[in-house]
Amino acid sequence: MDEHKMDGRLYAIIDAIVDDTPMAEQDAKMEGLDRQMVELQKCAERRCRKVIKPNMEFSGLVKLWHERVQAYKALIKWKTGNSCNSSNIIRTALRRGISNPRQLSLEQMQLNERYSKARRRLLKDTAPQLRKEHLRSQLLSAERKQDEEQRKRIQAKIHRETSKKMWYFINRSQKDPRCGAFHFVQRVVDNVVQELTTQTSTEDYIFEETEMRFKLAAQALISSTKLIEQLGYLGDSEIARQIVEGTYNFQTR
Repeated sequence: MDEHKMDGRLYAIIDAIVDDTPMAEQDAKMEGLDRQMVELQKCAERRCRKVIKPNMEFSGLVKLWHERVQAYKALIKWKTGNSCNSSNIIRTALRRGISNPRQLSLEQMQLNERYSKARRRLLKDTAPQLRKEHLRSQLLSAERKQDEEQRKRIQAKIHRETSKKMWYFINRSQKDPRCGAFHFVQRVVDNVVQELTTQTSTEDYIFEETEMRFKLAAQALISSTKLIEQLGYLGDSEIARQIVEGTYNFQTR
């Protein structure tokens, strides 16, 4: 944003507007800036490093069935005629423990893929315990090899993961209770309470009610005075603090 001077260009247009009524040319410039800002944001998103969180903790057994699922997906893609490197796919399938991948039919591949997904799904409940066993075996292996650096690294990882999970549950139990998403709202029409239960009607009513309240705030008498400029839109200015503390010096005519 700084490189393209978006803020400066936007403020220049705002300063040129007279009586809060932009001309057609100014409207077109602001629309152009808005489109450019969206394009810059999308470009930044594409350049961001994508962090993908796995749905299960890593261990040898989880790795085995996850990689087998990926291998069957690649085989199905190859079998259905998609352009890909068949040699690498067959070699990977053999490394994943799949026997005679070239002789498998498409139905067998799809069946084995569903079976591998089911086996992987069954590991979801035991994944935390499998993770502990995996780290413990890695620690014992490092101790047998007398690799002190590797042993300290694994111990630090065990301590870090244990502390992270412990503090997650502590913080979760100590947080204030919060309400979830709204599934319905009620409104009074002609002294009759109506209940809106669908997503569209609920969102529309909340939007209308919020818009009406913002309009009422904008139409308040204080909004047409200089005091609102001194207080600030959020009421967090120095003058607002002085009024609350009773130290503001009111100038009388």
